[in-house]
Amino acid sequence: PASNVIPVANLYLTSASKAGMTDKSYWWTNEAASHSLVKMVTAGSTLVLTYHVTDGAGAALAGKTVTLHTAPGGGCFTGNFSATTNADGNATFTLVNCTNATDAEPAPVAPSSMSFWDDTRVVSPEVKYDFWPTIGASVEHIDRVWTHTVKPDEVSITLSAADTATMTDKSYWWTNEPQSRSLVKFVTAGDTLTLHYKVTNASGPVAGRAVTLNTAPGGGCFTGSLAGTTDSNGDVTFTLTNCTSNAAAEPRPVAPSSMSYWDDSRTPSPEVKYDFIPTTGAAIEHIDRVWTHTVKQPVRTAPDAISAIYTTAGDGSVDVSFDAPFDGNSAITGYSVAAKLFTGTGKVSKVKKFTLGANETFFTYDNAGNGLTYSFVITAINAIGSSASTESAKVTAGTRHQWNPRVP
Repeated sequence: PASNVIPVANLYLTSASKAGMTDKSYWWTNEAASHSLVKMVTAGSTLVLTYHVTDGAGAALAGKTVTLHTAPGGGCFTGNFSATTNADGNATFTLVNCTNATDAEPAPVAPSSMSFWDDTRVVSPEVKYDFWPTIGASVEHIDRVWTHTVKPDEVSITLSAADTATMTDKSYWWTNEPQSRSLVKFVTAGDTLTLHYKVTNASGPVAGRAVTLNTAPGGGCFTGSLAGTTDSNGDVTFTLTNCTSNAAAEPRPVAPSSMSYWDDSRTPSPEVKYDFIPTTGAAIEHIDRVWTHTVKQPVRTAPDAISAIYTTAGDGSVDVSFDAPFDGNSAITGYSVAAKLFTGTGKVSKVKKFTLGANETFFTYDNAGNGLTYSFVITAINAIGSSASTESAKVTAGTRHQWNPRVP
């Protein structure tokens, strides 16, 4: 009977159902109190819509049959399109997207996202499927949902070539799928580990994407932020400090292993591991996982002696060069030089001392007297101490193109 028809009804989505939807009511509404909401749905996923149904005074309407009308536009959903409100006036629809992923729209890229639609997103063809509810009231204020079915969010999270150059690919140990890699990296206790990741999808670099490093500790310790956001090139950098004590670390690798190479003959016990697994939360992720092994700090000593000093005489000068020695696992901070001037009888008549910077392995000794003989004594210095001194062969200024051989 006409008296049983509800004059006014509100059929609005609950706040939980509206999460991830964009209000585009200016596109279309049947009247001012209704809303048009856009929702991106991944092909094959489930869409849950819960409607709260009230009368014109806002009182919940229980036991009312709610029907979802549909307007397919390339998309596909299965499920029950009729539900009855419960005592709180809520009716829930659980709908499964049955669109083939190959037929879906491309996954959104910035500035769009799976939880935001912007009008710069123009795809062809659009893959839509729209829903609007009714209970048959004379006047209905509703939330209409316009869905766009998109391909699964698929990204690659890969390390830079510079990072992987000092890692060993051991993907056969573990990968979550064939396109991912497992990489082993030695880290010295107390050192910094920097990981440069790039996030890409089928359209190229993904900007503004949150990246999290999940971890799997195994005796090691790292500090630093495990969250970052990609820049305009899709790049994000994590700077992590190893906080494992030197006493707890593994022995340093020996041949055939090295700090930039792992071999399966290396079996320290216990292993001191700490693994990093990047994620953006995408439905499909191809990743570079890093398995770190923390090893003891190297023994630090004074530098080795310089093995050879080379001299070339010039007009009133002598060019001097040498090969930097092994630094004793502590960076060379500089070199001390003593320039000896000899008398005609071969005795030292004068010594001039000066210092060189850490990277100065070549210098010109100016104001040398033509016909006078010199030698150069050079010592390498680091934070631990000084190397043994090395002296060049004697060289006479003014004798061009003289090249002294290696001095034992």
